Amino acid sequence: MSREPRETDGPSEPSHKGQSLARTIICDLSISAIAWSKPILIGKFGLPCSGKTEVAAWLGARFPFVILSTDAIRLTHDLPSGPATHDVMYAIADELLPHNLGLIFDGIHTSRSDRERLRQFAAKHDAECELIFTKADLSTIQQRLEDRANDPDATTAQMKYVITPEHFARIASYLELPEDSETFWCVDTSSNSIANQLAPLMSRLSKVSPMIE
Repeated sequence: MSREPRETDGPSEPSHKGQSLARTIICDLSISAIAWSKPILIGKFGLPCSGKTEVAAWLGARFPFVILSTDAIRLTHDLPSGPATHDVMYAIADELLPHNLGLIFDGIHTSRSDRERLRQFAAKHDAECELIFTKADLSTIQQRLEDRANDPDATTAQMKYVITPEHFARIASYLELPEDSETFWCVDTSSNSIANQLAPLMSRLSKVSPMIE
């Protein structure tokens, strides 16, 4: 049966256990040996069921990205919270970005401080940093939430959580919408074409990517 994600406050530095887990995950990852001309780090933010994983998979089908999913890592390794999982993901990225790989952080990144942390981390590695804000109309999000709840075993098999209405409302209250000063791409996954919305980003990525379809 699928579990509801647990939350704790604030990011922390990766513990020795977290760093060890990061190395274990790296060994288990299927990583392309093809390096980009410079490292790339893409972070996503938006409400649950707004299409973050859909966009990550879409990009991963077109570029040699390593996709790090917050939900998948938490469920697989029984981590206590989103922030704890992000710390492990940063430890993984610390190892991979120096090899000029492309990474996608498939997670919520609700606060502006979360996104600023991502930008600063990318700058430390001289990596190209792109942020994608996913959104969908409320009826689409509600239907996706209901689909998860109606088949919890399938939801777990997809490395996702069933999210109750109460928990969704709590996460929504945490989400800080992007300010005008933030640079990001916006993708509405309700019905619009991802390809059309991300065409300018595709052009940017193609300049540093080792391959593009």
